[in-house]
Amino acid sequence: MANIAFASVGKLIELLNTATAGEDAFVRVVNSNRLAIGCDPFHPAYLIDIAREILVPCNSVEAPMSLETSMRPSACSAENGSVRASGD
Repeated sequence: MANIAFASVGKLIELLNTATAGEDAFVRVVNSNRLAIGCDPFHPAYLIDIAREILVPCNSVEAPMSLETSMRPSACSAENGSVRASGD
């Protein structure tokens, strides 16, 4: 059976703003219910659970039992080369 997840635009924007704290970040679709977000696209700091409309740290016990579970939050810093300049 298909699993459909949806959230209001306002709530999604709120979750994205909370996760990024005003910094530039990357968003990746993990599955039909989750988005991964962080400064480094290969090491996201948070997951957005669309169905529950919540923000979950990647190292949380609530994170899905998959690749994201083993990823640690990464800090945005020029030293680790993970900062991306916005081209807007």
